[in-house]
Amino acid sequence: AGRSAWAPISICSARQPNCRNAIEPLLHSLENDEHYTVRAASAVALANLGDVDVLPYVIRQGGVDSDEFVREEAKRALRKFRREQALAFVVSAAGDDDSRIRKVAIEYLIETPSSAADLVLIRALADTAEIAQLARKAIDALPPDRGIEVLRTAIGHRDANVRKAAVEALQAMGTPQAAEAILDLFKQHDLEFENVRAATRVALR
Repeated sequence: AGRSAWAPISICSARQPNCRNAIEPLLHSLENDEHYTVRAASAVALANLGDVDVLPYVIRQGGVDSDEFVREEAKRALRKFRREQALAFVVSAAGDDDSRIRKVAIEYLIETPSSAADLVLIRALADTAEIAQLARKAIDALPPDRGIEVLRTAIGHRDANVRKAAVEALQAMGTPQAAEAILDLFKQHDLEFENVRAATRVALR
């Protein structure tokens, strides 16, 4: 009674041998079983065990599995963990070399925004077009003051592509606060990269 449906029942918290022994076969099935239903069931079963050590595998399968149903079940399994349990693993996945895994992380962060994820969203502004669009969506969903704060941080980023994307996002907001942030970029940074200069000139028109 009183247990959140969002949180899995953690029966591996004390690292009981029987529970740990259950994890390895499930991980193998998750990644290797030829039947998509078995892979999907394995993702959910791993989440129900409640051991956070499985999170990197669940997140990965949510991006790379060949079957859409398995990917969706893996993402559902990820959401069975409490946010405070999952966040560090999601943030780590957002830096993965595989864009499919980064996308899973950004989608999660859209649903569960956190100031701890601000830098992830900022970096994602210069990712693939699909991921950059998701990052913009996540920032747009923030309260206006928070969104401006995140984009102000982004316009100071070392990556010129991030700065350019931040200027474009601020321009799209079309508010006085956004215009002020763009003007600050023009005043405070040397705009050494042509793409940032061009975006800023357009935004200041």
